Amino acid sequence: MNFKSMILGSAAALVAVSGAQAADLPVAEPVDYVRICDFDGWGTGIQIPGTETCLKIGGYVRTQIDYSAPLVASAERTEDHINFYAKGYLKFDAINDTEYGVLRSFIDFGATGGSDLSVGKAYIQFNGFTMGYVGSFYDNTLGAGFFDGPGSDVTTRLFAYTMSGGNGFSATLSLEDRDAREKESDDHTITGTTTRFVYGGKTAPDVVAAVSVSQGWGSIKASAAVHQLRSTLAAVGTDYGYGASLGASFNIMSGTTFKVQGQYAHGAVSYAGYGSHDAEIDGSDIKKSKAWSALAALTHAW
Repeated sequence: MNFKSMILGSAAALVAVSGAQAADLPVAEPVDYVRICDFDGWGTGIQIPGTETCLKIGGYVRTQIDYSAPLVASAERTEDHINFYAKGYLKFDAINDTEYGVLRSFIDFGATGGSDLSVGKAYIQFNGFTMGYVGSFYDNTLGAGFFDGPGSDVTTRLFAYTMSGGNGFSATLSLEDRDAREKESDDHTITGTTTRFVYGGKTAPDVVAAVSVSQGWGSIKASAAVHQLRSTLAAVGTDYGYGASLGASFNIMSGTTFKVQGQYAHGAVSYAGYGSHDAEIDGSDIKKSKAWSALAALTHAW
């Protein structure tokens, strides 16, 4: 064997050994990169690996300082006229297209100031149905989460169906928990010969109907609600109150909206967002309270 053949033989042996060692190494799995997904009217999110579910994660942090002038007729020095608020929310919104229709699940968590974390909303939407803990379909909210003031802005348990039509039209019928709308008087708000109205057990939900149109210029919404007034006193019986609302939103320019709304309630003052109690008892009759509110808001997003 000459020197040349020895070198070639050594090289062949090294290649064989290297090949055997390489065969023993684990093979790297292909990387499944995060994919972007979107649904019409829902927005853009990320696809959860291994599923067909599209997920959005969001939230906001808000701070607020309020000043309220002292009451002219009050000399109390224990009353706060300046109040500070801080609120934070984290939102998870998941959606996917099943063989039976689009399925959406939403939940958010939040805390105000030093309070404990609590669920803000938790609901499911499927083929026009909305079920869970969510904002009332009656409401015309003004401030997109940045304004706390008069006007109806209630989160409640409900079961609703929304029919969507052309040109941005939609109509909703919603059965909503009465608990969120009950306004009972206390002993200090009753005057004259009437007595305090106390709610008895529920035998019917609040029934809410709403129609709306949303287009490029903005939106308009009309809604109405029927509210059960069932006293703990059998002699008083059961009556019904109602609320009605009309609101509109106008897109003035990019990021700027102007909203206006009016609400009236009779025997269901929560639907006006104003008033201390829904009713009083006058003998064996239910004397229903009346309330109204009118609001406007200008919102700009930087």
